[in-house]
Amino acid sequence: MRLVVAAVEAERAFPMRKSILLILAALLLAVPVTLAQTNEVCAELATIDTSTITLGTGFSSDDVTIGLSLNTGLSSYQAGQYDLAIQMFQLAVDAVPDFATTYLYRGCAYAAQGNTTSATADWQRFVQLSDDTAMATRVQVLLGGSSVPATPVVVTTPGPVVTQEAGFGGATATPEAGVDTVKGQLGTTFEQDNTTQVGTACERNLRPGGNLLFGSQEEAQILINSFNANNATAENYLNRGEAYVCLGNYETGMTDFDTAISLNPNYIDAYTSRGRVYLDFDFHQEAINDFTRAIQLNANDPNVYNNRGLAYYESQQYDLALSDYNTALRLDPNLATVYNNRGYLYENTGDYDSALIDYNRALELNPDNPYYYYDRGMLRVFMEDTVNGFTDLQTAITMLPTEPFFYADRGYAFGLQSDYNSAITDYNTALSLNPQFVIALYRRGFAYYQLGNYNTAITDFSAVIQLDPNYDLAYYGRGYANRAIGNTAAALADFQAFLRIYPNAPEAAEVQQLIAELGGGTTSGTK
Repeated sequence: MRLVVAAVEAERAFPMRKSILLILAALLLAVPVTLAQTNEVCAELATIDTSTITLGTGFSSDDVTIGLSLNTGLSSYQAGQYDLAIQMFQLAVDAVPDFATTYLYRGCAYAAQGNTTSATADWQRFVQLSDDTAMATRVQVLLGGSSVPATPVVVTTPGPVVTQEAGFGGATATPEAGVDTVKGQLGTTFEQDNTTQVGTACERNLRPGGNLLFGSQEEAQILINSFNANNATAENYLNRGEAYVCLGNYETGMTDFDTAISLNPNYIDAYTSRGRVYLDFDFHQEAINDFTRAIQLNANDPNVYNNRGLAYYESQQYDLALSDYNTALRLDPNLATVYNNRGYLYENTGDYDSALIDYNRALELNPDNPYYYYDRGMLRVFMEDTVNGFTDLQTAITMLPTEPFFYADRGYAFGLQSDYNSAITDYNTALSLNPQFVIALYRRGFAYYQLGNYNTAITDFSAVIQLDPNYDLAYYGRGYANRAIGNTAAALADFQAFLRIYPNAPEAAEVQQLIAELGGGTTSGTK
């Protein structure tokens, strides 16, 4: 009975696919600051969804530290734990002293304690450091002041250093068809959410290194509204495309990326941004094409090799993924993210020893990243080094207690030890952080089944099916639970549904036998 999926499950989403969404709100404050002003400018921090601040690919250890520290600091701020919030913001300051947003957030924490002197100093430092166009616009919107002269934000790239690769005819390339290609060849479209909310973090940030163009969806909408198509440059279209992506309007954003590339076929940033959207929506070959084009134009950026390695990995081209990770590390042997990504590849291809070496190296380079402890912890559990595995998982949870995946996978690890009560406790925590976390729901249902609590298991399996009607193992598990309580008709229906969804499942013969035992006759599993 395969209710626990073996080894590293497909649902254990690759942590580095997540982007760092650092909310960069810009506020220009006059001094001295009053408590009334403080309440006005800090109110939005209480509404930020800190679950959207997650880790991404291609960032340095300092960028990761900022992401983690701002996440935990904001969570602490919202919980009224201002001392802890200030400590976490200080970690971000220590990592990158010139990162403006950290001073804004820490100032709000100081202000909440009534320490307006320290708050004022932090906000003054914020004003000195912040020179982003979008932030200047944010000042105008929030404070109602006059417009600050805008200076376009440009992310520069070295190059071009052109290399010949298969599929591209030389230094120039015909722009990909972008959205039209995806629609025409794959018959699908990008999900999009056109709702703009004041103070809401971007749905997706495409810039590397936490170098955000927009602090919120409102800022992105302002750029879109002010866009002038007359004499617009490739950079203008790239920026507007990223604004649309910030709003969750991926399809329109991709169209702008196409336009930017048509205006400048050698525009590395446009290929990279479009490739990352393709990668997020699992259009792996399109992502590989764009990252390859970016590499043609600049063969010395390890982050692009890392991203292409992810695309190769997710399309199960493991040798090519490994080659790209190796190249990235030759270009920069101190990229902890790439060691962790390569370790994940080794782990999922069965080379646990090499995976452990890479995870250890990632933690040597950046011991402050809880995701690295999480990955190493799960690997150690699979290697039956349970003591050290659970120690790593607890470290990850202590460092980042708001990540539901940590609890869901530690619960899974408890299940491997047949400690189902502890597993349920972790699944409950994961679901409190994300009530629609189908993986945790399914696993909790399995744990209840193992404890003989069949009706509660059925409730969880049914909740999974409501959220994802094609989740085959939920029917499989519910079928067993219904069979255990003597509900033959329901069990039969569940097993038949399982085979309709996954007729070639490893359990197909087992389920066909169960159907026959329940009086359903034989089935080919294809109807």
